[in-house]
Amino acid sequence: MTKSTRNALSQIYVRELTEGLSLTAEVSLCVFMFPGYPLQLKVILNRQDGTPGGDAFAVNRNRSIMNATSADVVRLLNAVAIQPCSRCSAPAFDPATIETNRGGLCESCFLQDLNQRLDAEMEQKRRQIARRDRQMKSRGMKYRIAAWIRRGECDYDKEEWYVTSAPSRKSTAARVRREGSTLVDFEVFKL
Repeated sequence: MTKSTRNALSQIYVRELTEGLSLTAEVSLCVFMFPGYPLQLKVILNRQDGTPGGDAFAVNRNRSIMNATSADVVRLLNAVAIQPCSRCSAPAFDPATIETNRGGLCESCFLQDLNQRLDAEMEQKRRQIARRDRQMKSRGMKYRIAAWIRRGECDYDKEEWYVTSAPSRKSTAARVRREGSTLVDFEVFKL
């Protein structure tokens, strides 16, 4: 890759659509970073009021940074189609023309579904913890300690244990450190 090739492709591409919609695209950074990576665009759907309508990735597997031109980027962007959301008719990416996990839904409907699934999972987890707390309380336990055992920057596990008497901050911190944590992070819950 020459510097001029990168500079030629490192720009914002805009495609105006009907009804005040537009697509904004730029070549993904991974294309420049990894030799042989296919030409990939991050495409953002912009609504008439200026709010983003989501983003997706357009890919041409026959092109890489070694042989792609600005014309290839424009062709790839021009191939992206917009369709009405299958639920509410708002603009959405046509999944037949761009790689997206939205399944024909607009960003708003997709996020609504995602939040509902997350809420349902959180409620199920809350019920599981409440059931386990009741069981442990019936066995004489009085407190649940939830600790996040951190082993490095992003690597952590959540550990939980039950105790019969009120734990001190000092003894709990010592236990968290014995578990191998580089940070002391815990909560104590009375059952």
